[in-house]
Amino acid sequence: MEIIVYNSLDQPGVKKFVLGVLREFGFNYDKKLDYDLEDPEKYYPDTGGIFYVIKKENKIIGTIAIKIKDKESRS
Repeated sequence: MEIIVYNSLDQPGVKKFVLGVLREFGFNYDKKLDYDLEDPEKYYPDTGGIFYVIKKENKIIGTIAIKIKDKESRS
């Protein structure tokens, strides 16, 4: 198993993984809530946060997203 920093090539797999987890718990894709699945870079690293992908045998088995809430949190 490996934890790696998100790469845009992972986007389709990340979206598929997260949607599968949502379905598993009885939720559907909601564009208002799940907008970040289309472009994680825009909502995490590009705003000071970070997004990790957890892979096992090159298959995505998890994600970790950390988002900065305000400028004071950055220091």
